[in-house]
Amino acid sequence: MPEQQIAKQEFKKHVATIHTSGELSLLERKLSNVLLLHAYDNLLTQRTHKLPISVLCPILGYGSNDVAGLRKALRALVTTAIEFNLMQDGKEKWAVMSMLSYAEIRDGICTWRYDDFLAERLFDPEVYSTINIKVQTQFQSSHTLTLYENCFRYKAVGSTGWWDLDRFRKLMGANGESYAEFRRLNEKVIQPALKEINKTSDIQLDVEFDRKGRGGKVSSVRFLIADNKQQVLFRTDLNGEENYRDNEAFKMLREVGVSEKLAAATVKQDEVWAMAIARSTQGKVAKGQIKNPGAYAAKLIREGAIVEPPAVVQKQIEKTREADEEKLRTETREKLRREFEIERKKQVMGALETAQRKQLLADFVDFETKRGNGRIIVGADLEAGRIMGLGASMFEIYATKKVLGDYTEAELDRYVASKLKASDRAAKTPVAKR
Repeated sequence: MPEQQIAKQEFKKHVATIHTSGELSLLERKLSNVLLLHAYDNLLTQRTHKLPISVLCPILGYGSNDVAGLRKALRALVTTAIEFNLMQDGKEKWAVMSMLSYAEIRDGICTWRYDDFLAERLFDPEVYSTINIKVQTQFQSSHTLTLYENCFRYKAVGSTGWWDLDRFRKLMGANGESYAEFRRLNEKVIQPALKEINKTSDIQLDVEFDRKGRGGKVSSVRFLIADNKQQVLFRTDLNGEENYRDNEAFKMLREVGVSEKLAAATVKQDEVWAMAIARSTQGKVAKGQIKNPGAYAAKLIREGAIVEPPAVVQKQIEKTREADEEKLRTETREKLRREFEIERKKQVMGALETAQRKQLLADFVDFETKRGNGRIIVGADLEAGRIMGLGASMFEIYATKKVLGDYTEAELDRYVASKLKASDRAAKTPVAKR
C-alpha cells in the first residue's frame, strides 16, 4: 500500500463544497472528503485519481468491502450539485456543478474525476475550512458531520454568526416537512449533532437562538466554537506522524527522502539516532557518494546502523528542543490570547442592555459605512439591535472594545498565568477510583 495514500489526514476544503445544499448521507459526505484528501496534491496536474477499495474502506471507517454501497455513494456524488457560493462570503460568483464528473469501480480500484473549474477552486480555495479525516470517522450521523464542517471554519473567531433558519435548514440538508417546525428541527437535528460533536470531536459547540415577535418564535441560530480540551488526541492523525511534523529530526529525514511513516517511527524510537541518520545521509549527498538518499537512509534505519558519535548530534538536539519549547510557549500564549478575547466578548455581549446594544450597533454601522464596508453591515437591524452573518462577529469585537477598551499585555499575562496554573493543578490532581 503506498504510504502517501493514508499519511495525510487534514486538507483544505472549499466552503462551497462544505455548503452543498444537497442532502448527502453520512457515508456519501465522508466519501467526498476522503476522495478529495487523496486527490488534493495532484488536483492541478491530473484529472483522474485512483485508490484501491482495500485502502478506501478503512479510511472511511467503513468496515466492509461492500462495492454496491460504494457504488451508491459515488452515484450520489456524481448527481449532487455544488453551489458557489452559498454563504455569500467568498469572491466566487454563483455557479453550479456536480461534485464528481465521473466515477468507476473496476478490479478493486476506485477511479474518479473532477471538473477542471472545480479542481482549480478545490486546490486553491479563497475561503476554506480544514477538514480532519480522523475526526469524521467518529461521527455516526450525516447531520453531525455537516454541522461540524459548517462550524469548524469559524473556530478562529469563536462564532458562526447568526444564520436565519431557512439558510440553516438548507446548509444542513434538513428541508423536509418533518423539520419545518423548529421544535422538531432542534430535537432531531441540532441537539443530537451538538451532543455527538462535543463528545467525539476536537471542537466544543454551544448553540444560541434568537427570538422575535410577540410569541418569541426562533428566527435565527448561531454556534459558539471553542477547542474541546477533552479531545486533544485528535491533534494527531491515524498513524501518529502529526506529532513529529515540527520536529527537526523528522524534517531532516523527510528532506532526504524518508517516508513520513518511517521518519515518524525512527524519531519515536530515538530522536538522537534519527538526527544522526539524516546528517550522515546529507554528508554522503554533499560528497556525491549516493544517488538515492531516501533509500540509503531507509537502509541505515532498517539495519540499525551506528553512523555518528551521539555527542555530536546531542548538542543539536538540545538546541532544537529549546527552539521547540519556545515555539510551544508562543503558540500557547496566542491560543490563550484568542480564548481571552472570546471571554471578553462573551462578558460584554451578555451584559448589554437593549438600549445600549442598539446604540452600539448604530455606531458600528456608521463606523463601517464611513470605511466603505457596506457589505459587512447589510444584515444589520437597528430596530432590533441585531446584525446577521459575519458582521455579527465584527460587531462583537467593536462593542467589546467600546465597553472594555483595549486590553494590555499585562492583563493577558495574568490570564495566561492563571490558565497555566489551573492546567497544572488539574494535571497533578489524582483521579478518584470508583
